[in-house]
Amino acid sequence: MWISFFALLINIPLNALFIYGYGPIEAMGAAGCGVASAIVMWAMFFVGLFYVFKNSAFSQYLKNSSSVNFNWHTGIKPILALGLPNSFALLFEVGMFSFIALFIASLGATIIAAHQVAISFTSLAFMVPLSLGMALTVRVGLGFGEGSREKVINTIFTGLIWALLIGVFLALLNLFFRTEIVSLYSFDSEVIVIATALLLYAAMYQVFDAIQVSAAGALRGFHDTKVTMWVTLISYWGIGLGLGYIFTFTDFIFPAMGVEGFWLGIVLGLGLAAILLSFRLRQIFYVHFD
Repeated sequence: MWISFFALLINIPLNALFIYGYGPIEAMGAAGCGVASAIVMWAMFFVGLFYVFKNSAFSQYLKNSSSVNFNWHTGIKPILALGLPNSFALLFEVGMFSFIALFIASLGATIIAAHQVAISFTSLAFMVPLSLGMALTVRVGLGFGEGSREKVINTIFTGLIWALLIGVFLALLNLFFRTEIVSLYSFDSEVIVIATALLLYAAMYQVFDAIQVSAAGALRGFHDTKVTMWVTLISYWGIGLGLGYIFTFTDFIFPAMGVEGFWLGIVLGLGLAAILLSFRLRQIFYVHFD
């Protein structure tokens, strides 16, 4: 947390330096953001590496590093079996929003700007339920490793209740303060009108989003990642992108909705993901703690 916090503080002046230039550093415009981000990411890596090797909490593990098993079947393969589905699940989610931006490029700069405003705020708000999902991964993993049914069920129950409350809070925030939120990003009246309408859809999916990321986090604690991968593929690319494209550009189901069609697809995709992952979480719990 502290490494990320200080990285944020460093990122601000570095962005200003490389975007606008100063002294011998020439102004790079938008490309300066990339340079600043690259420097910050490498700095985070080296600081994190230094912390791991110097902190006493890790010394007992580093002393035994000579006994680490690099055998494919017992060392590397189990890690990849958990990690690769996680990576693909993240790819499917991020890819959905990235492809939407590409698809709506033909709708004009105003539409893209409004979409980006809405995505920027909802992505920021998503950090709250995302952090809850990460905590659930750790807590469920600890309880699962100990074989403690009570600890696992208390963690899941508490986490999902908080996910519901957080989702409701974020939905109300989007619903009642959407104009004020959008006004922080743009003074363009057309952008404000469109982005305000998109935040209504964001209000619809906040609860679903909080539930699905929390359920996915709990499933990772059970070492169950493959189902999450397939659920995200179907929900985000099949429903979110697929139906969203149909809603946006075609009259196949009802008259073309423009960019709002993709946001309706996001609502349906996240809703499906929340339902399927919740059912999977219930199923996997009873498999291990029947």
